[in-house]
Amino acid sequence: MAEYPVEPRLFAIIEKYSIQIIEAIKKDQLNDLDNTPAIAFCQSFFIQFLRNVAGYKVRSFSLKTKKEIAERRLEMKDEGANKEVLQLLGWAEKFCDDQTDLAVELSADEPADSVASFHQEFLPGLLKRAGAWARSAEIEPLVQAIDKAEEEYGTALVELDG
Repeated sequence: MAEYPVEPRLFAIIEKYSIQIIEAIKKDQLNDLDNTPAIAFCQSFFIQFLRNVAGYKVRSFSLKTKKEIAERRLEMKDEGANKEVLQLLGWAEKFCDDQTDLAVELSADEPADSVASFHQEFLPGLLKRAGAWARSAEIEPLVQAIDKAEEEYGTALVELDG
């Protein structure tokens, strides 16, 4: 197993992406922003978390995977897993649902509701839940990386709303 259940360096993707959001806003090119890094971050986070914490190997983010993650979440609940782990498993299920909508909308000329929801709700929610889990597991390097990414992304969201 890796040194950490989720590699802290992974969160640098969100820091860099936050900078790209702010630059796109300043250049009035937000519609041209590539959302791939944010989605790739989520995929990588869940792959690592599910493998190293839940003992589940992700092959894809499909409805079948969602069902398997839900089953694993119920097993872990029965085994006494903490609420932070269970919440992240629930968020992984949600990500499986959102993948299809995101893929369709990101390929459209003008992304719509799913993309906005992803940026304003899903990704901040993931960072919040990941931070709560890292704190409960007392993984300080991960806590620091998540806090920094959450701060940078929060700044970018303020710019988006402004």
